[in-house]
Amino acid sequence: MEMTRTWYNNLLRSGRNVEEYIAGRKAAYLERWREAGRYISDGGRVLDVGGGNIFTELLTYFRSRDWDYWFADVGASETAHARDLGGRFGYDPAHFSQRLNHELHYDEASFDGVFSSHCIEHSMDLPLTLRQLNRILKQGGNVVISIPIGWDRQPNHPYFLMENEWMTLLEDAGFRIRAYQIGSEYPESGQDLMIAAEKVGPPADRFRLDVSRHVKTSYRFRDFRDPTVRLLGESIDRDDHVILNSPDWRIEIALEAGETEALPVFVRHSWSGVVCVKSGADAVYGDMFRAQAATHPLRLTLSAPAQAGQIVEIFPVGKNELSVAAQGVFVGVMTH
Repeated sequence: MEMTRTWYNNLLRSGRNVEEYIAGRKAAYLERWREAGRYISDGGRVLDVGGGNIFTELLTYFRSRDWDYWFADVGASETAHARDLGGRFGYDPAHFSQRLNHELHYDEASFDGVFSSHCIEHSMDLPLTLRQLNRILKQGGNVVISIPIGWDRQPNHPYFLMENEWMTLLEDAGFRIRAYQIGSEYPESGQDLMIAAEKVGPPADRFRLDVSRHVKTSYRFRDFRDPTVRLLGESIDRDDHVILNSPDWRIEIALEAGETEALPVFVRHSWSGVVCVKSGADAVYGDMFRAQAATHPLRLTLSAPAQAGQIVEIFPVGKNELSVAAQGVFVGVMTH
């Protein structure tokens, strides 16, 4: 509820025509469902995880596909609204339930398709959520999910994962990736990732990715303006990042005693270069170039716990042939 209130208040402050904006969002959301519909057969039983505020045009589309539609959402008001509207379209009120997205207590192999837009990333237990999706889908059934990628400041987005990491998690959860796309047609800002995946078997006993190492609350975050962060070279401050333009730019970060990891967070885009993150003999290199901008950290793991005041240096070492420059767009650093 707090997230929805914040979103609506920000919309009012933006000066946009609220009705026109919401109409545009509904049209985009309906189009996302139509894309998902390529992977769900007519007449199938479909679960919408995190369905939110559904609307008449959406249910009209579901009826045109003869789908047996089911709805789950954490919000009480959204669930009550969906139950009421669904009833007008002939759906059983029992199909609409309020629950968390790792509490998918439906019968095993009971759905032909699962759709979820900007919900899975809020999971309190992501591996369990993915295992539950596998359990409730029929063999050969499809899941279509949309999620934000990378790192952001939103507290309700606990994970910082890129597209390869999301797809690896789905593969280990027993799915075959059928298609994916990265774009900016649907999210409020930045890019998001849409994945269509088919259930091909049971989940692996152990996922390759340790999700706990990709949870923001496991780290202390320091903004680029923090007094323990020193910027050298030409820079341009923005609200939530700093642009480092000179060819010899450098960042120095003072660690606290006992810290073992430093994850400097960069906006990766077409002007980004290759950077080195170094502390003593420990170093990691990363190419920050990305055709479609996304924010994500590099990870430097120290061979021994840091001494108080130990410095992490970050500096450019060139660029790839596609990059416009060797710019660094720095947001801050996570340490652990």
